[in-house]
Amino acid sequence: MPQFLETHHVINGLYPVADAFATSATTDYVSLENYRKVVFLIHTGDATGGTADGVVTVLAATAAAGTGATAIAFRYHVCLSSTTVDTWSASTAATSAGFAMTAGDNRMYIVEVNAEEVAAGLANADFVA
Repeated sequence: MPQFLETHHVINGLYPVADAFATSATTDYVSLENYRKVVFLIHTGDATGGTADGVVTVLAATAAAGTGATAIAFRYHVCLSSTTVDTWSASTAATSAGFAMTAGDNRMYIVEVNAEEVAAGLANADFVA
């Protein structure tokens, strides 16, 4: 049986810091040229005063620098880990406007984007943030 890291390419898009989501931030752009799907895991961690309540959007681009960045639709799951620990929501569709995170500590979100959705959202795009 293959190991997780043998079948998945794992990178850090944003470094964890207190109140990381109290202000707007964009992850690094990830190339899907050789992949079918990207999964972003957002963990809000310590949200002083419950400020981790930003809006999550997904951007498609034609280059790693964010060339032509265009918001696209995607799917996501939510785990309010400070209360339910390991219970995830059903997959939910988000429009290109995204979704608002829930204020509070230690919330987790999984954002899933297929390469086909990136290409459909922006011609010649294979980068996503």
